[in-house]
Amino acid sequence: ATFAVVSDASDDGRSVPTVVEADRPDPPASSAASPVPGVNIAKLRPPRSATTIVGRDRLRSLRPDPGSAPVVSVVAPAGYGKTTLLSEWAVHAPPPVLWVTLDEHDDDPIRMVMHLAQAAVEAGGSSPTLEEVMREPGASVWTSLVPRLAAALGSLGPHILLLDDVHTVTAPESLDVIEWLAMHVAAGAQIVIGGRPAPGPRLIRLRAAGDLALLGPSELALTDAEAYELLLERGRTFSPDEAARSNQACEGWVIGLLLSAGLTGGAPDLADRSSRDAAQLAEDYISSEILGALTPDEADFVLGASVLRTGSGPLCDASLDRTDSRVLLERLCADSAFVTWLGDGWCRLHDVLRTALVSRLERDDPARASAIRSRAAAWQAEHGTPESAVHYSIDSGRRDETVALFRRFMVTEYSGGRQATVESWLDWAEAEGLLGDPLLTLGGAMVAALSGKPERAEALAATPTDAPSLATAPYSVSYTHLTLPTSS
Repeated sequence: ATFAVVSDASDDGRSVPTVVEADRPDPPASSAASPVPGVNIAKLRPPRSATTIVGRDRLRSLRPDPGSAPVVSVVAPAGYGKTTLLSEWAVHAPPPVLWVTLDEHDDDPIRMVMHLAQAAVEAGGSSPTLEEVMREPGASVWTSLVPRLAAALGSLGPHILLLDDVHTVTAPESLDVIEWLAMHVAAGAQIVIGGRPAPGPRLIRLRAAGDLALLGPSELALTDAEAYELLLERGRTFSPDEAARSNQACEGWVIGLLLSAGLTGGAPDLADRSSRDAAQLAEDYISSEILGALTPDEADFVLGASVLRTGSGPLCDASLDRTDSRVLLERLCADSAFVTWLGDGWCRLHDVLRTALVSRLERDDPARASAIRSRAAAWQAEHGTPESAVHYSIDSGRRDETVALFRRFMVTEYSGGRQATVESWLDWAEAEGLLGDPLLTLGGAMVAALSGKPERAEALAATPTDAPSLATAPYSVSYTHLTLPTSS
């Protein structure tokens, strides 16, 4: 079994990568004389590619025995290899094997059942008048098609029916058909449902009864050894330890690891044409498979919130100039595996996705990225988290605001035992040439002296400042003054 990343053309002509299983044999010839008009035979074939990336024999062992789990639900975000897993099972399962890739057009239950019926007929299933009913215009789903489809599936004996991309179907009547099939699996048969959302309530009841096996990201996630092999195949010069660290940071997400390899130290030279193509594939993947699954407002929210390390409703409202962030975060946490609930109203984006989105925002709209960080810094400062405030302010590039935060919090942070934090601020200010600010310089000298670093204290005290000497300045500076949030 192999992973392959192939480029498929989307409706608007863009190149969209998908993870599929590679080097697979051709399907058996159809036993039906001809497909029913309106049936797309390509939907009845697992995807294939000739591009090998990494072997994953482990996937074969994930399929439970049909006797113990007649229904299997494979639920994971885009890029975890759900299609690869289902394809692996389709190739190695004993026949008959039925495959249907669902899409948004299957919100029409007649169309969906027609494809299911065609798959059953091709696999050798028989049912009186099934093919005739399939060709009748206006056939009823529940009184004509579903009963005959069930009979055809039952006539196959032990078999496996794999339904891929179930998340694209949203119409209740079509979902009712899928759940009905899952609740009426023939003896010795198995139905596998692959998609992104969690199974519906009726399928959850099957799990409670012990008839449904649920596989998720933890089962599909790359092992460290698989991650190392994947990176080698992609031409990345990672050691096994580096590959393991990258894989753990990506939480085993296949596409995440590939994106990470193109965003971090193992990145290829983007002057190379093939590398530019790979970067474009990553960009297209995020746009199509992740942001494309959201509403425009949700996508814009996620893009803006990507600059926040973690987000809450109030922080996102302040940073993004909104009033509905809490509702959006709750919805995204419930519907997207890329947004993780941390508790107490806080969430985070998957790190690899966040890195990619931040890069996009900084490239396409740097002013917006800076403004979001500036507002986030102000919110964090007002809510008693000066370290986060300073981090956001530094990243915003607004140095005057950052210096004001240093002056406001430097001594109080030191008094709270965060000496290393304050010293890192001073190091940054010195590297940026900002020690000409009198309060910042004197505060730094005081902190250095209290930390037992007289040489640094003397150097800071002797640093020329932009203000008159303290002896003639229209204000005095004291330890007490520096602990107060004022520049008076």
